[in-house]
Amino acid sequence: MMGFREDLLNCVIRDIEQNWERLDGNVEYFADRVRKSGLSIADLSDYLVERGKVGPVCVTTVFNYVINQDKEGGEK
Repeated sequence: MMGFREDLLNCVIRDIEQNWERLDGNVEYFADRVRKSGLSIADLSDYLVERGKVGPVCVTTVFNYVINQDKEGGEK
């Protein structure tokens, strides 16, 4: 199972990297795609802890956005 999650995470990251400029850094668009991917908030958080400082800024921006939106949505 861990291999599947890692592969999925890599696909999502690659999609963000390859399309970030073409879509003018549309964080909402990428956040929606991340939510639909099936990755959990824990998966995103783990990525940020492990690779957030060296990962692409566009990816960390989207992942942080998704995590923060979920926290805000969960508190209401």
